[in-house]
Amino acid sequence: MILFALVEGSGLPPLFATMIGFGAAIAVNYTLQYYWTFSVKARHLLAFSRYLAVTLVMLGLNAALFWFFNMYLGVGYLFAQAFATAVVTAINFVVNRSFTFQNG
Repeated sequence: MILFALVEGSGLPPLFATMIGFGAAIAVNYTLQYYWTFSVKARHLLAFSRYLAVTLVMLGLNAALFWFFNMYLGVGYLFAQAFATAVVTAINFVVNRSFTFQNG
């Protein structure tokens, strides 16, 4: 939604728009994952520090995949983002479950 609005409404290049959309989701995703998905008991400082580190790596992966499919292969930006989102979501879940939201 943010990607589409920024590209179509503001004329922002798709690569920048996808990175802004990714950043906008950080607070919501952290809160949902901390309290609901993983039911964490670890302190927020530890969990959020780990979350930010993992999220920055995932942002880079999202941008790289998006660039590859959209700018290099010429796939439409919405399809490129759908693919990048699917890949990043799967990897992100595994890393967050095994590292980010571990208690202790």
